[in-house]
Amino acid sequence: MRHILFVCLGIIILTVKGNTQQKHDYNWLMGAPPNDSAAMYGGTHINFNVTPPTFSFFNIPFGFLANSSISDSEGNLLFYSNGCFVANRQHQIMPHGDSLNFGIYYTDWCSEGSGSLGYPTHQGILTLPWPGDPERYAILHYRTGDTGNGIHAELLYSLVDMSLENGLGDVTSKNQLLAQAFYAATLTAVRHGNGRDWWIVAPIYHTKLYYTFLFSPEGFSGPYLHSFGQIWTFFQGGSQDCFSTDGSKFIRMAPGLWGCQITDFDRCTGQFGNVVNLYFPGDTILSNGCAVSPNNRFLYVSGYTKLYQFDLEADDIAASRILIDEYDGYLAPFPTRFFQAMPAPDGKIYLSVPNGVRVWHVIHNPDEPGLACNFEQHGVELPTHVLFPIPNFPHFRLYDLPGSPCDTLGIDAPASHTSTPQRAYGPLRLLPNPVLAGDPLRIEAGDLFQPDDRMLVFDAAGRQCRDIVLPAGASHVYTETSGLLPGIYWVALWRGNGGRQVEKFVVARE
Repeated sequence: MRHILFVCLGIIILTVKGNTQQKHDYNWLMGAPPNDSAAMYGGTHINFNVTPPTFSFFNIPFGFLANSSISDSEGNLLFYSNGCFVANRQHQIMPHGDSLNFGIYYTDWCSEGSGSLGYPTHQGILTLPWPGDPERYAILHYRTGDTGNGIHAELLYSLVDMSLENGLGDVTSKNQLLAQAFYAATLTAVRHGNGRDWWIVAPIYHTKLYYTFLFSPEGFSGPYLHSFGQIWTFFQGGSQDCFSTDGSKFIRMAPGLWGCQITDFDRCTGQFGNVVNLYFPGDTILSNGCAVSPNNRFLYVSGYTKLYQFDLEADDIAASRILIDEYDGYLAPFPTRFFQAMPAPDGKIYLSVPNGVRVWHVIHNPDEPGLACNFEQHGVELPTHVLFPIPNFPHFRLYDLPGSPCDTLGIDAPASHTSTPQRAYGPLRLLPNPVLAGDPLRIEAGDLFQPDDRMLVFDAAGRQCRDIVLPAGASHVYTETSGLLPGIYWVALWRGNGGRQVEKFVVARE
């Protein structure tokens, strides 16, 4: 059944670091067979429940050519999959956890036991919690057709119920068809603006078409068809798609073509718009990755031998490009060029390597501009050799879209750890409202600004328009409306101790 959605007029919410919920990505598992710790083969487990994260060896039940894992909301590992099998937290194949993605590619790549390399897809598997049900999870996975052309022909899902088998889980349904199409190799998801459901994005191969699906407590609805941007004519086996941290932008890499495509995304309606193309064709061959900084400002693009940073807040995003680094020739013993990127719970961004090696790259301070982001090549030494892809996660700590018509469930981002109690503040007062375009807008906070408070202005599509400097100790501030088109806008004030205030204003024609 297709869901009725409302047009979304809203603002983004900043991701809260260190909160105690939605730690579904706190365990990263990867590795390559056979299990031989002396030879540094087997499993690598990265545990982000401690600071700094720990890197440890474990005996793998299979290799991780495809890679997806999930933890519960408190960060306890539940299960993981390589697109062929599903294993529980004791590293044993779950009941009914075999024969994902049946067919000739399963026969060729999914041999029983630790000899299995995994299903041949680099971003074609993703695990999501079932909305509204803490015991059930859905694994979405592409299946390659049996023609031997290597193109994914079906998007399937399999269900895991963690209430069964004494809490170790059981695959209760598998290989359920969502839609048939010729899919590119990338699969991504982003939280719906209601803070509970999920939008799933599945690009169609050799077209400018995209399927989206809505994942709600009732199950999956769709596919909804979208057409925008470029026609993608290159097989996307070595690419990556990603969302911005606030979910307002969908980013797609184009290996072998021309660069990168950024598209606005509405988390309420699931619609795309406003395509921006970033051209650097000589630097996007063979393998690519993308990730956005925790503060939502900087886009990092890996192009095989080069790493770039773009400023998503710049008036001209393409002109903001900075070359962060080039591959230094390091061998381990194979070349350690750049591949996929993934933001981690520790605030860093990790980059995998398009070879089976024991090192990753890391961006230590991704919120900082230019070289201050502190990129370190082969800066992460892993306990074992790992295969190419990085674990595929959405931004789990993205919640509702405050102030929007689709924010109807009362779901809010949890407060961060702090010893400072949140105070009750008076409402924001915006004067005059409406305000004539070009006139100043007075913003009264109902309390005194503190040094770590932050105030932003967004338009109706969720795009940031102003970052207002707040005078500490003052109770009000003025912002100019020059340059703002007539329409609806939002002022959002984030208090340093976790409080949040939001108010709407209208810019009228002179």
